[in-house]
Amino acid sequence: MERAIFSEADLHIHSNASDGQLNHEEIVMRASELGLAVIAVTDHETIEESTRAYHFAKEHPELGVEAIIGLEHPTDKGHLIILFKNPQQALSSKNLPRRLTSAICQAREYEALVIIPHPGLKFVGIDPFLPAVGQAHGIETLNGFSHAFGPLRGLVIADPFIVEQIRKGHGLAAIGSSDTHNLDIGSARTRFRGQGAEGLALAIKQKATSAYLNIDSLPTFSDYLRLAVTNWRKFGARRFLGSLANHPFIFDVAKTEAFQSSDEAKRKHTFEP
Repeated sequence: MERAIFSEADLHIHSNASDGQLNHEEIVMRASELGLAVIAVTDHETIEESTRAYHFAKEHPELGVEAIIGLEHPTDKGHLIILFKNPQQALSSKNLPRRLTSAICQAREYEALVIIPHPGLKFVGIDPFLPAVGQAHGIETLNGFSHAFGPLRGLVIADPFIVEQIRKGHGLAAIGSSDTHNLDIGSARTRFRGQGAEGLALAIKQKATSAYLNIDSLPTFSDYLRLAVTNWRKFGARRFLGSLANHPFIFDVAKTEAFQSSDEAKRKHTFEP
């Protein structure tokens, strides 16, 4: 009897094409180091670095990472993560409407996957999405950026189990994503049975994914400091400060405040199909 193959993905990553710090090569290589099989660079209103990541990953199969072209698209009710099948389909991103329901419908016509991101953030909330939530393919039950604030977590996110109840009620796939703007790629992950981008798409459509926090992927203060020094040398003071904008000391707190190990983290914050 063959043993099932499970893979992990991070489908919400920002690059320096919008408000992130890393370029497409740095993102793909770090994803490879962290054991991710599939990633999606999802910048705000641009697929520039996402397309580059797609091609870079194709050109370097030895890294073991597939990159999906995507973006974080603004609507009148909140943002959407749109994941495209191929570069040709991704060109349609320029034509996506700003009305929430229209954007979801049009993205589905393009055969793209639609994910509702960070609905648990208190300043975003889930209410604006409710009229259209059933039209999406998945919802972020775990958002790594939100969960990384250690003891301050309760100030920025609602109870993730409320989001989980909404997910189950509307039959959506459970998605875990880092929403990283820096080094914390893979801090929340989507686990699925199968391999590659096609296996992931199938699992999402079948609602056969699970989401979990991976605390071991969180960077340390020294990781951020190295990136900051590199950015200072390359780009000057503005990028140096940007490298520290995610409050790296909080990530160190998050590692020890609630979770003693990644196994315990999985037990406490894992959402199954």
